[in-house]
Amino acid sequence: MRRAVVLAALAAAPAALAQAPAPPAPTPAPVPVPVNPCDDAAQRLKCPDLTMPAPSDLHLRRSGSGRRQLLQATNRLVNVGDGPMEVRGRRTGSRVMGEVTQVIDTTGSTRRRFESSGRLRFTFIPGQYGYWKYENAAYFELWELDRSGARVRRAELGPKQNYCLRDYEKVRAYAVRLGYGACKQNPRLNSVKLGTSRGWSDTYFYGYAGSNHIDVTGLRGCYAFD
Repeated sequence: MRRAVVLAALAAAPAALAQAPAPPAPTPAPVPVPVNPCDDAAQRLKCPDLTMPAPSDLHLRRSGSGRRQLLQATNRLVNVGDGPMEVRGRRTGSRVMGEVTQVIDTTGSTRRRFESSGRLRFTFIPGQYGYWKYENAAYFELWELDRSGARVRRAELGPKQNYCLRDYEKVRAYAVRLGYGACKQNPRLNSVKLGTSRGWSDTYFYGYAGSNHIDVTGLRGCYAFD
């Protein structure tokens, strides 16, 4: 009898399951919103693309005191994107503009503004004056290599990290200059516009005053410089 009861209970189970309500459909996963608006094709943006080619025109020289060995190099920030790189800053403190927006062209011949986490800083150049520049735009790095050529540690970081984002050199045949000129030199300005047109570069030659180098004093071995 015990076995019959068990079989009866098992036989009734499919009927009970058939009468149970269907489970609710799973909630679809939310569509991720791109943090970078240029990753969203629906916005039809003509975004810039700043690249930094390999350093060129390498020169080794001693510092003014003669105690340091400095490896100088020419470097460029080249805009190879579909539109200009343009940022606009508003003053938020002494010699800094922390409210920055990026202006991006669209395929519909309009322009859109996006908030940026970047900052513009009035940067003093040794032997010259000061300029409004985009802070931490790029920098030189020197990496120590092992015997296989793999990078094992960053040995040095170059002092030049702020850039004007100006139209200095035409580097592509399709380039059209939009008039992003030299950096502003008035530290009292409340707003500044910086930019690099499509196909142009913001170039700094190896002898640029005081910062276009990396310190290689006392280093031995194989290194990658970029």
